[in-house]
Amino acid sequence: MIKSWKDCTKKKKKLTDEDLKKMSKEEVMDDIIASFEEAEEYTRRCEEEAEKALTLKNPQKAAEYYRHIGRYDKVEEILLKIEDINGIIEIYELDKEDELLEKFLIRITDVGRLVDFYERREQFGKLGLIYFKKKDYLKAAENFEKVLGKEKYAEKCYNLFGDEKKLADYLERREEKRKFMRIGPKWFSRRCTPLERNLRVAMAELKRVASWINIPPKVRDEAARMYTFVIIRRLAGERCMETVVAACIYSACEIGNFEVSKEKICETSAVSPQELEDAVNLLKKNKIGYK
Repeated sequence: MIKSWKDCTKKKKKLTDEDLKKMSKEEVMDDIIASFEEAEEYTRRCEEEAEKALTLKNPQKAAEYYRHIGRYDKVEEILLKIEDINGIIEIYELDKEDELLEKFLIRITDVGRLVDFYERREQFGKLGLIYFKKKDYLKAAENFEKVLGKEKYAEKCYNLFGDEKKLADYLERREEKRKFMRIGPKWFSRRCTPLERNLRVAMAELKRVASWINIPPKVRDEAARMYTFVIIRRLAGERCMETVVAACIYSACEIGNFEVSKEKICETSAVSPQELEDAVNLLKKNKIGYK
């Protein structure tokens, strides 16, 4: 097992200013060349060990070797193949590579790489923390909005950003969401099937999004009918409920000639554009609402 470069250089004596003064120019150059050669040798050995690990079908070990020599592009490539997204994030966090982590998180959340809805929200929380450290409070707030249980953080960020209008808009949206998502005791007054539970939560989400976008009742009812049809026919697959609801709303608006942008629906539903596109294509393929 090759140690990290830090561990390899721990025993090496560090040259002080006094040592450098005593050395001739030739000795200083020799020392610099020796350091370069050591670094090159270390890089070569790590790459060889990484290739061996891949041959033995141990991608995590290979990623560790590439991490030691700063080859984060190879780390991403290897771990993305086995969908170990948390492994990539952990490596960036350990090495305090916030800029690279930020780029990676933006990429995977934008393309809908994370299938699980709650896992995706966790990544939005990490993005929020990165922006908070950078004192980019507006971006931090926008990411915290998409995370369950981070309302106070989002509110704090909007306060720090100092835009009263944006803060008022956020508080209004939060109140609307709470109003529709409030589950009363009557929901659990009797045993209900998983289908009924799914429809109840989905209809609450649909009403929340519809009220925020201000779509007409006729269009909202069409979206509800389309969602019910998708669930009864079990067409959703692994897609999360919020994605299918957003797709039904967008499709219903398109059919009802009500103009609304995909960006607005994605922002309100915390769904990525790629996921929305895939879900809309699913509706078209199965001719739900479309001829």
